[in-house]
Amino acid sequence: MDQRISADLVLVNADVITLTPAGAGGSAVPTAVAVKGGTIAAVGTDHDIRDLCDARTTVLDLHGATVLPGLTDGHLHPVLGAAEIAIGVDLSGCTDLPAVRAALAGAVAELRGGEWLRGWGLDPNAFGAQPIDADALGPVLDGNPAYLTLFDGHSAVASDRALELAGVHGPRGFEDTSETVCDADGRPTGLLLELSACRLVQQAAPQPAPGELRGRVREVLRGMAAAGLTGAHVMDGDGLELYAELEAAGELDLRMRIAPWCQPGFTGGS
Repeated sequence: MDQRISADLVLVNADVITLTPAGAGGSAVPTAVAVKGGTIAAVGTDHDIRDLCDARTTVLDLHGATVLPGLTDGHLHPVLGAAEIAIGVDLSGCTDLPAVRAALAGAVAELRGGEWLRGWGLDPNAFGAQPIDADALGPVLDGNPAYLTLFDGHSAVASDRALELAGVHGPRGFEDTSETVCDADGRPTGLLLELSACRLVQQAAPQPAPGELRGRVREVLRGMAAAGLTGAHVMDGDGLELYAELEAAGELDLRMRIAPWCQPGFTGGS
């Protein structure tokens, strides 16, 4: 241990997870961490790490709490999520249709006439025994164009007005497995399955300006960092310039490995 370190922050009385078996090589089980300049400088026992303190060091007693390495998420879509999915009213806490309708009614009350209603996190289990469609949401949409993403991110419910604005009046053919679900008479029910079908309607809605999208992505990444994520494998290549802008501004809060998203020539609806 480098006794020359004068730590900025020391965490003591902790359960420190290092991914090395406890006591390996005869080492003592670590209970403390020293941080210098925003970097972990040393890990060891309380006694060892307290030797790295001076009058300026902040010492936090964690009372047995766990300290572990930063987590890396193996599958993220930050730009896709911010641009197309997690927009509008959060419906993830709604467990039944009355709760969904109440949340939507509250959001509609704040809209101007004809303004799009957006929502996300809709749990299909909230529909119970009823079909997952726009009719189940009833008059609460009040004629507004509405696009509500289900919690899987691969499906959505669109209102009749949204379908009309998107030019969706019946079944569509796709080169992938997407589907605009229709009833026995060929009328769209509002349920959209997979991305090509979803984007028919989503792209008819107002799109975020570049500055707005950057702000959304920044807040998403900041929330992930606050939850303990320090790295991510991003599963689409969208937004490389945006990530570069955030990094240049010192606002890219996660280390990111980007996997280009190469589609085999799908052209969407026809």
